[in-house]
Amino acid sequence: HVGVLLEPSLAAGLVDRGPAPGGEAAAAWVGLWGDKSETRRFRDGAIVHAVVWSAEEVSRHLIPVQVVRHLLRRHLGVERVASSLGCVERALRCGGACGTWTSAAPKYIAAYEKLAAAIRQLSGLPLAVVSIQPVGAVFSHCEEFPPSAAGDDEVAAAAGDGDAACGPSLARFVVQFESSGKWPDDVSAVAALKTAFYLKMADLLDAQAAGVRCEPRRGGLAVRVDGLLLFGTIVHAKEEKLLAAAGDEPAAAALRLSTVGTAHTAAMHAIASRHAAFGPTVRLVKRWLHCQLLSGIFPPQLVELLVAHLFSPAAPRPPGSALLGFLRALWLLETHDFDAEPLLVGLDDGISPEGRAAAQRAFESARGGEGGGAAIWIATDAAPSGSPWCARGPSVAAVRRVQRLAASALRCLEGTMRHATGAHGGGGADKAGAGGGLV
Repeated sequence: HVGVLLEPSLAAGLVDRGPAPGGEAAAAWVGLWGDKSETRRFRDGAIVHAVVWSAEEVSRHLIPVQVVRHLLRRHLGVERVASSLGCVERALRCGGACGTWTSAAPKYIAAYEKLAAAIRQLSGLPLAVVSIQPVGAVFSHCEEFPPSAAGDDEVAAAAGDGDAACGPSLARFVVQFESSGKWPDDVSAVAALKTAFYLKMADLLDAQAAGVRCEPRRGGLAVRVDGLLLFGTIVHAKEEKLLAAAGDEPAAAALRLSTVGTAHTAAMHAIASRHAAFGPTVRLVKRWLHCQLLSGIFPPQLVELLVAHLFSPAAPRPPGSALLGFLRALWLLETHDFDAEPLLVGLDDGISPEGRAAAQRAFESARGGEGGGAAIWIATDAAPSGSPWCARGPSVAAVRRVQRLAASALRCLEGTMRHATGAHGGGGADKAGAGGGLV
């Protein structure tokens, strides 16, 4: 049973570049790789030895298995090598109306970019568009099963009056227009003006954008782009204050959370861009919680922040594979003392000492106050006084339950990996160590 330490930035590469032909380095390279090595010319003009691996985009994370199999066969004569690296792949496969992230999410991203470009180019809007931002896990590599297409019933449900956030799989976007004295200071008038904007945008998009179908509603704009559904809302800078002044605190809080959602999506996308294993790890943890019938009490954003802790700048070595990331996430859920310690998540450059001190003070204040605060209390560099997603998290009893389930899942997964590799006995997987992957 062999453990392999992976370098995340190189583990999924299709081409490994070596030295230039001639010399001792080239001889050692060819001696290591054998006939797998070939001399290639690259775009930068370099002519060097290289090893090329073949893999589809959805299976590039399994390239290390190809590497190990080739080296063991060449140097030790081992013909059969079993791997645990892909033993959890089946959990992220789904049929029917859903697709996998690799099959459906790129289409959503392309549809959003097409729509955003069309909105920016619209002529006839009374105010200029300042920004268009995506909201949702499908845009940050974190959605397990994005819908492969939107039917008429889904369009009607998403565009219905009421809550614009119609389910976790709904891809949303937020539009902000320029500031103007034309915006009223009355909540009802702002809502009516936004509805007028939805109607105007729908007419203009239908007339000026090809492949776009719009259905405006009082709560937003449902847009079908090349068969995929996106739901848009307009954000007015003063609306939250107007709602709070009118005494509608629940609506103000919901609007505040919707605004925070754009920054959260951007932060998760940034982490996924830096760490290839982040997105698959999040999707595995969400899928696991769903199978435990707990996904309804763990907000998706809270799960994403829990996993982001493993990939934060303070982490000793981020996981190099989804399997190890899943193991560490289970280990975190099992062992972290959520009652006594806040979970600190550095989304950008990490949390400063001042931010850590502020987070600790806010955590102690929450624990000492009425109700004890959120059962899972997370602070980030953007929200050192506590992430707003924690307030919607699970109860203390649910946290205790998930900790016991995580411990059982770890033992089960270790057994699955030993079975997948044909190994029996010995120690378990390195759950909390610095390993980058398991083969």
